[in-house]
Amino acid sequence: MEIGSHFSLRVRKAVTLVVGDWLLNLRDRYSYFHKLIPLLLSSLSDDLPEIKALACELWKQVGTQWEKENEDDLKDKMDFFLSPTLQYPPGVDRPGLGCRELVVRNLSKLMPALSRDASDWLVQTRVKTMQLLQVLLLHAEDHCTQHLQQLLTTLYHACTDSEQDVRTNGLESARLLGVFVSPEVFIKLLLAHVKNSSFCSSSSPWAPLMVLAAMMKGSNRKVLGPQLLQVGQILAHSDVCQESQQVKQ
Repeated sequence: MEIGSHFSLRVRKAVTLVVGDWLLNLRDRYSYFHKLIPLLLSSLSDDLPEIKALACELWKQVGTQWEKENEDDLKDKMDFFLSPTLQYPPGVDRPGLGCRELVVRNLSKLMPALSRDASDWLVQTRVKTMQLLQVLLLHAEDHCTQHLQQLLTTLYHACTDSEQDVRTNGLESARLLGVFVSPEVFIKLLLAHVKNSSFCSSSSPWAPLMVLAAMMKGSNRKVLGPQLLQVGQILAHSDVCQESQQVKQ
């Protein structure tokens, strides 16, 4: 067992080093960013602090280098530093501008694979996918809004997964999504899914309620306040209540 664990450690460390080097030095790296970025960012959730620290340092170097190479393109954002949202997760270091921009500009290419891996038959793959999603959300911030529909569909599956670790990481991803997406946007979309349980025919009818609760938990209370009456009215509707009771039974 110890030999196997040591071998796995060496492999994960080697992958982190190689991918980091490719992101920094590969001649055609711009064409492969969407394939390489998830590999390095996955190491940020590694169980071993040594690998996490290594991935973090390499990723910072990648972001800094990309900033320098695209300084003219980023001039406005560099001159006008935008502060993070008020409810930004405490104790979490905000990624640098270059790192955030790299994720934002490649997120549309990452989403199809992310959604697919969230339903993979291997539990470990599904867990790592939800951990990666948390990292991506912390980088994309409010840019998540344009991918909200696809993100919700992915989270519906994760939050009703048969494995606890997948559900836990899925709900944490939903909470982070609530941090960055305006309640006016996600409440409207989620309530429509709550009323139409057939939307989640491939997962549990409870999924939209679970994601709604997690996103509301992460949202800004002052901004969320005006939406609560609408949420209460929908949840109190007879069709929604009766459907929920039937599922519970």
